[in-house]
Amino acid sequence: MKLKVLKCVLDLKEYKCLDEEKFDGVELKMITEINEEYEIKLQRALYLFNSEFNNEDRIEYHGMWDIDEAKWRLNNDNFQFWVVEYKDDIIGWGWNILDKVSIYFNNTGGLVYNPRKKEGLRKVTDIYVHKNEIYGFNLYLESKYRGNTFSKWFKSERPRRLYEMGYKKLMWHTEGWNKSAISLLRNTVGIAVEPEVLFIDD
Repeated sequence: MKLKVLKCVLDLKEYKCLDEEKFDGVELKMITEINEEYEIKLQRALYLFNSEFNNEDRIEYHGMWDIDEAKWRLNNDNFQFWVVEYKDDIIGWGWNILDKVSIYFNNTGGLVYNPRKKEGLRKVTDIYVHKNEIYGFNLYLESKYRGNTFSKWFKSERPRRLYEMGYKKLMWHTEGWNKSAISLLRNTVGIAVEPEVLFIDD
């Protein structure tokens, strides 16, 4: 089986968001542990994520991470977890992988990255991230903050913070169904995009 995706590579030094907007009160934070208080906030955000899927008449995302998986990832040196906070709520997030990326295909037609549980998943490929590079996945913003609001800020601030940390490239794959992610590629400089075909084990 074949899956067509977009392979995206962002040069963090050259990257520019030409339609960047700034907002008061919104913060991007890198999370290294989940305490009891933060777990409650994160559970609310995950509930909203799943509710959006249901409202769009989509099947529940097979292989979606949960609190247990988030804690497992944060105990693993191969992950970074960034959250977007606004008015004391988590309204978005993004995960990064620092070294080996293992990509799997789920039973709802999407990709899953470095999963803790592999039941029902089919292996696609491994990618090895070089020094000073980083691989992004599971990027999300609550639906009411997308489009012409926080999306433009998020797609500017996250690369800026990674560049400040010493990274040179941010890489990711965008699936064809993900119109929101594809729209974020507009009005940007420093992103190389090319079609790629991933081969999935039958």
